[in-house]
Amino acid sequence: MNITDTVFSFVTNNKSLSTTFLLLFISLCFYLEFYSWYLIVLILSYLIAFGVDQQMYFYVFALGMLTAFAEIIGKFRDEPIKTLKSCYAVCYHVFNGLIAVFALKLMIVNGVQHSTELDRIKIILIAGLGSMLIMRSKLFNIKVGDKDIAVGPDQIMTVFLDFMETSIDRVRSLSRLRFVTEKLKDIDYDKVSKHCEALLNASQGNKDVLKEINEEIDKLNKDKDYSTQQKSFLLGFSLLKMGENFVSAIFDKAPSEWKFRAPIKEETSITAELASMFQSKEVECMAYSSMMCGKEFRLRLGWQNLEETKFRQQVNPVKCTLKGFELVFNKPIENDTIHGHANIVSVENGIVEGVVYKLDRSALDYLDKEEIGYIRKELTVTNAENKEIKIQVYIAESTREGLKPSKDYLDKILDGAREHQLSQEYITKIEKIESLS
Repeated sequence: MNITDTVFSFVTNNKSLSTTFLLLFISLCFYLEFYSWYLIVLILSYLIAFGVDQQMYFYVFALGMLTAFAEIIGKFRDEPIKTLKSCYAVCYHVFNGLIAVFALKLMIVNGVQHSTELDRIKIILIAGLGSMLIMRSKLFNIKVGDKDIAVGPDQIMTVFLDFMETSIDRVRSLSRLRFVTEKLKDIDYDKVSKHCEALLNASQGNKDVLKEINEEIDKLNKDKDYSTQQKSFLLGFSLLKMGENFVSAIFDKAPSEWKFRAPIKEETSITAELASMFQSKEVECMAYSSMMCGKEFRLRLGWQNLEETKFRQQVNPVKCTLKGFELVFNKPIENDTIHGHANIVSVENGIVEGVVYKLDRSALDYLDKEEIGYIRKELTVTNAENKEIKIQVYIAESTREGLKPSKDYLDKILDGAREHQLSQEYITKIEKIESLS
């Protein structure tokens, strides 16, 4: 036996080598968190377990998988790893591997020579790499109307691949939608678009991809139909062509000035100031929840960089008392079945203490968008000067019994109550409310 035959024999017959390949494959799956790929591991393990023929099937199956791998990598270039984790991608690989195994079986059944090591290598390569060419072949075309319809294995493959690709695209689209929504929520497009263009031009990415993204940003800059938030989301989808890591690197620690915020009074236009001479734009609003805490209220308005003194000048906070209501925690939180946010309900002889903030109308409009699940109602409260005034109060649209506040949320309410020196009796009452971690 010469050296070539020895190498061929070692590759096709040696269980240790194929077992080593399998162990490396398992390690790679574990490292990349490809847990759904263990179905493939089971198939490969079976093919290793028995005899020379099974060793051949092992390599054929692996080659068939390799063609599927190359196809998916080529189609989903921006996020191939995430796509490969999909169960649909696993099915696609298994299907390609089984086609190769089926091709090898047909060759052996029909008497194709495979007694020597070189013959085995040849039919492994032919079955593993050539089977997909056969399955994509067309026997003949039928003309139906103006269309030519191919008849042959290619038609079956096309239907299957279209289904698989559509399924992968759907899973991937949902994942991308969640990612972009999470990363670019409350990001002001007008404040980040130039920064993103500069980063793109400085990056060493694919020139065609960079050109495509820059063209999409140019269109967004000229577009007047989309809102600023919608433009931000569309920008996120464009930047995804550079990969999720690129987007995360930009927006994970986004500076506060990139965020939407309520306008500050001195930022209003001259026209708005003239209008305010004829119609007051300031509205008084009561906070009874975590927004009593000045830090939390500034964060809600996007004013976290506003100095404390300037903040107090903006909103002029004063204590107030709302009679005939009681503080409860029955406002449901999305995707949370046990915690509740603050709400007020009508109760005879009830009392709710809080803080009245004086807000510009545009700032109140901004707050309306932030207070999801609440509606504003006009109620009468008693201020620190013992005068009754009409103010705006947020009340939950829907409620659910059995909910309790989280400890962090309740602590913020207590911080606000102490900050504005509400009555000790009321603070003690809040302290006795049961919370959940």
